[in-house]
Amino acid sequence: MAWARQTLVAFGALIFAIPALAQGSAPRCSTSELATLPISYDEVSRPVVTVSLNGKSERLIVDTGGVFSMLTWKTVRDLRMDEHYLNTKAVYMLNGSSAHYFVNANGLGLGAVTVPRFPFVVMPADWTLSDADGTIAPDLFAKYDVEFDFDARKLRLFPAGCGSPPSGQISHFVALPIRSDEHALMHVNARVDGTDVDAVIDTGSGQSVLRLDAADAVLGRPVRESERIHTGSGTSLGWDVYRAPFHELRFGQVLVREPELYIMTNKLEDVRQYGALRHYWLPNRVEPPQLIIGMSVLLKLRLFISYKSSILYAAAGTT
Repeated sequence: MAWARQTLVAFGALIFAIPALAQGSAPRCSTSELATLPISYDEVSRPVVTVSLNGKSERLIVDTGGVFSMLTWKTVRDLRMDEHYLNTKAVYMLNGSSAHYFVNANGLGLGAVTVPRFPFVVMPADWTLSDADGTIAPDLFAKYDVEFDFDARKLRLFPAGCGSPPSGQISHFVALPIRSDEHALMHVNARVDGTDVDAVIDTGSGQSVLRLDAADAVLGRPVRESERIHTGSGTSLGWDVYRAPFHELRFGQVLVREPELYIMTNKLEDVRQYGALRHYWLPNRVEPPQLIIGMSVLLKLRLFISYKSSILYAAAGTT
């Protein structure tokens, strides 16, 4: 499915609770931006930026819900990059398939910012992108403060640690309580129709998705066969997908009425693997978050992320 999510391997115990900040108490940063990258959107509204990779222009999805930045096999072959085995690591996609190789980019250009050497995981062969060559994830851009201005179609990078939007813009934003795990994934406490769920902010997903067991808890009943809109087949399209009516989604001070949420089966529930990340012992179950807040919601917002300070700011978009 074109809007299916990227890598989610394990979720850690590093938790930082950040209360919403009053306007006057937020730290200010007057340092000018390091780079501005134009954003385009793929067929399911995921943000795509053009970068320089080994001297060639490539289109990469900006994926705040990914653990690793990734390239398709086609991109790796077109750039004649050398593949290396991941050894004890196994990177699982949400469809249950796994990636086993990585490559090193000798030069990665993000507008005015140049990263001399950066590793990318190679996507499994059955995981393809129709309108992009790969993804960039928090393993890259968590080194910066990042602003998504979806209306203006701009991605802006600032020095890490500014902690808040530039002076003069802070009044337009509210600070959302978030938890940042060891992979820099942004978790928020969300409520769907009054039921608490753990959610991840994910620009790499075109849709917002409830895990099947979480949907059952919200609905107070199992999903019905009449609510199934897609029957999974094979590996890459293996999810069963359902639609049911939901009335309200809240996270922080953001309220979405009549949210469009897809319900999907959990393809990782049978994954058993030791050492999927080096030095980590995974429990018996490897699970995606209960709720993925994707671009169907985020496109209506303007986001400023300070990974170093573990703060997410949000403002209403102008459209």
